[in-house]
Amino acid sequence: MSSEKVFVIGVCGGSGSGKSTMCSSLIDMLPSSTRSRILSMDCFYHPLNEEKLRKALQSKYDFDHPSALDIDRFKEVVTRISNREQVSIPDYDFVTHSLTKENIHHYNGKDLDVLFVEGIHVFQCPELFDLKVFVDVDADERLARRILRDTQDRGRTHEGSITEWRNFVKPNYDGIISQTRIHADIIVPRGGGNQIAFKMISSYINEHFI
Repeated sequence: MSSEKVFVIGVCGGSGSGKSTMCSSLIDMLPSSTRSRILSMDCFYHPLNEEKLRKALQSKYDFDHPSALDIDRFKEVVTRISNREQVSIPDYDFVTHSLTKENIHHYNGKDLDVLFVEGIHVFQCPELFDLKVFVDVDADERLARRILRDTQDRGRTHEGSITEWRNFVKPNYDGIISQTRIHADIIVPRGGGNQIAFKMISSYINEHFI
């Protein structure tokens, strides 16, 4: 690929819909010469102050509303990578709810052809993306995946994960995230199980941009 800018693909969907899995699968389907990376919107959560941290530990903080994310910083970083600049982004630790100093993601736009950007609210900024994909997965499956992830990787309890789902995750999906499907160029039902959709998307990238 030869272009003035990196080709940026936005992958949106509810919590537990398999967005990052889809991005990884699509990268595996591209030619080995394609220089691709994934950027997660999770890196742009606001660090929590003492009061908000206390709420988070009690499963009373809303991580699924756009206000929990630094949208302006997110837009700046995606734009800079797209323009082939270099950026460094600290990871977000969902156990301590802080930005880490140990795990830093480095992106050099000059060394990229395709950037996959995944997150529940990436379509708050649809203008950032050359291709927009919405992953549409049944709520029961998303809940099961979320509980497994929260308890294994994020130090949450089953009860806390279900409480967050009822109070924040599902209402935000129904009221905000699902409404951003109107921005999608492609809607993928069944998420990671839809291999036909994966092949169509990878073929589109191959045909037009590689």
